[in-house]
Amino acid sequence: IFANPDLKKIYPQMDVRFLDKIDGREVWTVQATTADKKRENLVFDVASGLLVRRSASTRTVLGNFVYQVNYQDYKDFGGVKLPTTMKFAVPGIYWTRKILDVKNNVSIDDKVFVK
Repeated sequence: IFANPDLKKIYPQMDVRFLDKIDGREVWTVQATTADKKRENLVFDVASGLLVRRSASTRTVLGNFVYQVNYQDYKDFGGVKLPTTMKFAVPGIYWTRKILDVKNNVSIDDKVFVK
């Protein structure tokens, strides 16, 4: 979702569902549907407008498989706000990814990609 910020391309249909609170902050929950009819819930902070949670579920023979990511600690990197903490959750497994540094538009030597 952060690689392509054009939400209307990713989600041709979006419906605001309800106002809620996460960690004491007001958030809007939006039900978004992809072009291939998959539904996701996107949760945006009312004050900042930033994405704070994304969740989706897939039906399996064992029941619904829920995938959730919480986005936290947004920081400004060269004029672009990105979350520096992402908490992932799937049934029975939880992990956290922290971003320590981001460099925008850094040139990379082509030799790095040669085997």
